[in-house]
Amino acid sequence: MRCSIRVWRGDEKMDSRLIMHRTSKVEWQESPVMVRGEGVWLYDEKGRRYLDLTAGNTRPVHIGYGREEVARAAYEQMVRLTYMTPMQYRNEPSLALAKKLGEIAPGKIEWFTFVCDGSEAVEAAIKLARHYNYFNGEKRRYKIISRRGAYHGVTNGALRALGSVLPMRHMMEPLGPGVIFAESPYCFRCPLHLSYPACDLACARDIERLIEFEDPEQIS
Repeated sequence: MRCSIRVWRGDEKMDSRLIMHRTSKVEWQESPVMVRGEGVWLYDEKGRRYLDLTAGNTRPVHIGYGREEVARAAYEQMVRLTYMTPMQYRNEPSLALAKKLGEIAPGKIEWFTFVCDGSEAVEAAIKLARHYNYFNGEKRRYKIISRRGAYHGVTNGALRALGSVLPMRHMMEPLGPGVIFAESPYCFRCPLHLSYPACDLACARDIERLIEFEDPEQIS
């Protein structure tokens, strides 16, 4: 099956209501339509320029927009091999990246797994911890400790561990069980209303009490 998609030419009115932004309110849907990027700048359909202070929000573009060498490398790889499932097979770019990460990452890390974004990384970490305990005969170790104030993403498992932007989590509940929350070690605005060092690391003791209350044998 073949289909054609018209590319915006700059002389057409674009209807931004065609796309529902998943984290925006309905009244915010009439947002600018971005058509190109250059370095740290974004340009909308009316030629207005914006300084992107979000690095693409939750999608990293820390190297900037419009990098021809990156586009060229992506093109060459897509011509050679667009995709290969990581479930059974390996591919050269992922092997090279894993090798490089092993060389520069702190500590001795021998295995890597690649995912698409932070939410998926959080879910993979939760599953990895639970699988490890399951196959080591400790099936009761399923509880995950998150922190109040922490952001982990918007997929189902990541939302369950979300300790900030709480309406995003509350509107989707009930979510899966097994995530508990500890206070954050945030000295600038201490959630326990204490000051370091007089606090005697009360936030660490809070985690200790939480583990004892929830049963150490159930912490993944």
